[in-house]
Amino acid sequence: MFRVEEIQGNIRRGFEPPAGSTLDRLQLTRWDAQKRRLRKSTVGGLDVAISLARPGTLSDGDVLFAGPGVTIVAAVEAGEVLVLTLTEGAPPSDLALRALRLGHVLGNQHWPLRVLESSDGGAPQIVVPLSLDRRVVDAVIRAHRLEGVTFTFRPAEPGEVLDEAPLPPAHLNDHAYAAHSHADADDQAHEEHQSAHVH
Repeated sequence: MFRVEEIQGNIRRGFEPPAGSTLDRLQLTRWDAQKRRLRKSTVGGLDVAISLARPGTLSDGDVLFAGPGVTIVAAVEAGEVLVLTLTEGAPPSDLALRALRLGHVLGNQHWPLRVLESSDGGAPQIVVPLSLDRRVVDAVIRAHRLEGVTFTFRPAEPGEVLDEAPLPPAHLNDHAYAAHSHADADDQAHEEHQSAHVH
């Protein structure tokens, strides 16, 4: 049995397996990758017991074991993403308010996101990797009844899952944006509440 308590590196980020070492993969679902403790067999039939000393999520390409005989690498499925789009054609003030409300919802859930520009000049897409069951995410979005916001689910494409690649430079603060939107929306709600009591 191979016991894993820490990650050795990532094969996609420059880790070099020992010379002559055979590459074997431990296939993991997105849910498996979030577990600190897990026991599973590799594609090659090796028994692996994961017991990470630090909390965290395994990324695709993480090296679980590296030796002269074999190097065991995590193969995490891409999973799905939630794609949200602001409906075009609304006045700028309405678009700003809808973006603020959407940022409040995403920030409140602490969901990481990235903004992808449309290739055809249309509205940008907000892409959120799923870390919860799709039905839960769907229920959360529908419960907020976000006017002027459409959403759909689709399989993640290479690089869309946030732990697979660095964010583009223009969007390094995407998560911070969601968090700030959360705070701004709370301030706005507080101001509206006070205004409602002023006659």
